[in-house]
Amino acid sequence: MASPPSYITISKLGEGTSGIVYRCRPKSGGADVAIKVIPRSQLGRSRKQEKVVQEIAILKRLRHQNIVRFVDLEWDTHNVFIVMELCELGNLKEFLARKHGRRLVERDARWFLRQIAAGLFFLWSHSLVHRDLKTENLLLTANPNSHGQPILKIADFGIADYGRNQDFSSAAMKEKIGTLAYMAPEVLKDEEYDARCDLWSVGVIFYEMLAGSTPFHTASSIDDLLKQILSPTPSQLILPPTIARTTSQTAQSLVSALLTRDPNKRLTFDEYFDHPYLDLTHIPGSESLSSGMEYISEAVELDNRFVRSKNPSGRKELKAWKQIIDLYAEGVAHLLAHVQYLGPQNPDAVQVAELVTRYINRAESLKHQVETWQNSPGTAGERRRSSGDQDRLSAPPFSVKAGPISSSLARTDFLSSPSTPSSANAQVQAALDVLNTAQSLAATNPNHALQVYDTGLAQLLRAIAMTCSPVERDKIRSEACEWFDQAERLGQAVKRQQETKGWQVVGGGIVRKGGMIDIVYNMPGEYPS
Repeated sequence: MASPPSYITISKLGEGTSGIVYRCRPKSGGADVAIKVIPRSQLGRSRKQEKVVQEIAILKRLRHQNIVRFVDLEWDTHNVFIVMELCELGNLKEFLARKHGRRLVERDARWFLRQIAAGLFFLWSHSLVHRDLKTENLLLTANPNSHGQPILKIADFGIADYGRNQDFSSAAMKEKIGTLAYMAPEVLKDEEYDARCDLWSVGVIFYEMLAGSTPFHTASSIDDLLKQILSPTPSQLILPPTIARTTSQTAQSLVSALLTRDPNKRLTFDEYFDHPYLDLTHIPGSESLSSGMEYISEAVELDNRFVRSKNPSGRKELKAWKQIIDLYAEGVAHLLAHVQYLGPQNPDAVQVAELVTRYINRAESLKHQVETWQNSPGTAGERRRSSGDQDRLSAPPFSVKAGPISSSLARTDFLSSPSTPSSANAQVQAALDVLNTAQSLAATNPNHALQVYDTGLAQLLRAIAMTCSPVERDKIRSEACEWFDQAERLGQAVKRQQETKGWQVVGGGIVRKGGMIDIVYNMPGEYPS
C-alpha cells in the first residue's frame, strides 16, 4: 500500500465498507493509529464521493468514549487517508472467537451491551443511524485498569445516515445495505425504514454474545437466510432453551424485545435507553468511584445530622430520610459500577465491595426503621388527622415510591403498595447486580462473597414480594433458587477449606495436623501434601 505522507505502515487490520484499514505509526513519533485507505479512483462516482465525505464529517463531529475517535485526514494523488485511533484488541467478532463456545457469560455480555447502548445513545442524540452494526464493527481497546474488561467502540460509519426528524423516518433510507445476518426484516422489504433497524442489529449482537451464534446461523444459503429473516413467525425471537436456562429473565426479555420483527412493535429507543438492564446512568468507568463516594459522603453527612439523632416524625423528617436513602442508593450504584470496572481479579475490588455491603446494610436499616415507624399506631397517620398543623393536614400520606434506579440498591415503596412493572424490574436488576458482584468475588475473596450473596438474595426476595404478575414471580423465584444454589455451593467450599486447614497428607489416606492423625477415605484434593 502507498503510505500516507506522515505515517509508516505496520500491518493490515481489515476492510471496512469503503476501504482497507491499516495499522500505521506517525513518522514524528507517538502512538500507533488505524488508517482507512480509500482509492481516489473510487471517488469518481458522485454517490461514492458523497458517502466518503459524509463518513469523514460524521467522524469529525463525534467525540464519545464508545465511538472510535477521528484523528486526522491526509491524501496524496492516489488515495484519501482517514486517520483514527487504534483499537489494539481487534473487534468483538475476534474476541468471541477466542471464547469457549464463542459465547460470553451474561455478566461480560452485559458489559459490552451497555457500552454499545452508550455509544448508540450518543449517535441517536445526534440523529445518526449506523445501519451496519455487527460484531466486526465493534472494536476493542485495553481498559486503563489492567484487570478490567476491554473498552468497546463503535466503528465504520461508511453507510451511516442522518435522520430527518424525531423518529428518524427518512425517504432516503430505502437502500438495502448492511450485513445480511444483522439486517432487520424491514430493511429487506420494499418499504421505507428508520433507525429502529439499529435496535434489531443490537438484538442480534446481544443474542450472539449470549448464544455463541447469530439467530439464523442454521441457514444453508443466502436464500435460506433471507427466508428466515423475512418469515413472519415467530413474531419475536428467543434464546435457545439451553442458553436461556443460564440467562436472567431480564436479559431474555430484552433479547426478544429487540428481536421483534415488526418495527412498530419493537422496543422504542426511549424504552431501550431507559431499560433497567442497561442503566446508562451508571456505566462502569474511571470516574465511577469518585462519583459514588460523592453521593455516599453526602448521605453519611445527612445521616449523622438528621437520622441518628431522632426518629422520623412528620412529612419533613420523612422527606429527609428519603433523600438520605436515595443518596445511598445512587452512591452504591456507582460503587457497583466501579467494581465492574476494576474486574474481579483486582484486589481493590474487594475493598469497594465491602463498602457496597456496608452502605446497602445501612440503607436497608433506615428503610426498616421508617416502615416500623409508619406501621406503629399513633404515628404520622393519626397525627395528620388530629393535629392542627395545616402542612400535615393538607398533605397526602407520604411514601417513598420506587424509582427506576437499576444496578443499585432499589428504592422500595415504604407503604408496601403494589409496585409498577418498571420498579419491580429495577428491583430485580439491582439484586442481580449485587449477586453478580458476589459471583465475581467468589474466587478471590469467598468469605466476603458470601456476605454479598446474602445481601443480594435478600433484595431478590423482596423483589418477588413486590412483583404483581404471578408469572413473573415464578420466574424470579426460579432465578433466586439458582443463586441460592450458587451461594450454598460456595458456603460448602469455604467450610471444607476451613475444615482441612492445617492438615497435611501423610500418605495412604492418612492426614496429620500437629499431634493428631485421621484417615480420609475420599481424598477431596483439598489437603495440602
